[in-house]
Amino acid sequence: MEPKRLALIGAAAVPLLLLWRRRRLWRLLDVVHVPAKSETGKPAVVLIPGMWHGAWFFEALQQLLADRGFASYAIDLQPGRCIFAADHLAMLSRTLDQLALKQAVFLGHSQGGILLQRLMRDYVPQNPSCMLAAVLSATVPISSVGAGTAMMNEKTNVFKEHGFVALLFYLFTGRMWDSSLVQRIFLLPTTESISLPGGKEGYVKRLLAAPCDGWPTTEHPFWLRPSFPAMRHKPVLLLGAEADVIYPPKALNPYFRKYFAQAEEMQITAGMLRLSEIARNWWFRVKLIALWIRDGKRQWQSPCFAGSRASHID
Repeated sequence: MEPKRLALIGAAAVPLLLLWRRRRLWRLLDVVHVPAKSETGKPAVVLIPGMWHGAWFFEALQQLLADRGFASYAIDLQPGRCIFAADHLAMLSRTLDQLALKQAVFLGHSQGGILLQRLMRDYVPQNPSCMLAAVLSATVPISSVGAGTAMMNEKTNVFKEHGFVALLFYLFTGRMWDSSLVQRIFLLPTTESISLPGGKEGYVKRLLAAPCDGWPTTEHPFWLRPSFPAMRHKPVLLLGAEADVIYPPKALNPYFRKYFAQAEEMQITAGMLRLSEIARNWWFRVKLIALWIRDGKRQWQSPCFAGSRASHID
């Protein structure tokens, strides 16, 4: 076949492939809805999971929220190695348009917190009534060179412990190196059992087998400083754990404050807030978030935060 004909075929195929990719990826996401057990008038809570996790992880949290009068919506992200932040954002936006929620509280955990920041930057300005407040849980500020450097310079950073090879393996495959790395990131050394089907062993195997969620965790356009004008008067809660081996709040919260000067801080001192001490830490988190939402509707000041910008819970 002549080179010119090959070039023409290639030029025609590219837009068709891009259209096919867009139609395949930019779809409505699966959502697990758990209604409140009683009509209380409390806001709905939207839950965006971290990498290698899905709506399944939020089951216990959703039940606790329902008991306390909050309806919740846990979103399953679309997995895939070639999915970028813009793809996730498009699918999340379409899904939120379909849900048509008003004055909801959004919680994004880890990679979900990265995507939530993108929603706050790009979606909320066009849909300001959809979000009442945001909870950024165990995550990192987007597009911040300083935050990335501070995170990697921490002595307890998990990739320092497990080596550069494990980091490269993650960057190139989107998967975890081995079960020891999974346990180091998501479980405490003292964790013997967890309240999920299959227990600790099943949880570790599930994460090792989980498909890649794409590039949002590493895809940060550092040359752009994001702004969040639509969030200027909306409450933001920075929820983290002092012993977090990836996103330590002490190192990262100063950079979050450059984006969200009004943010409140909550740090759990009794172990990592990674997706780990499920039964205990989820209880703390639901209790604190529920208090924060309830009091926030009146004055955006919870008893948890009285007298201090940063609170600690043992």
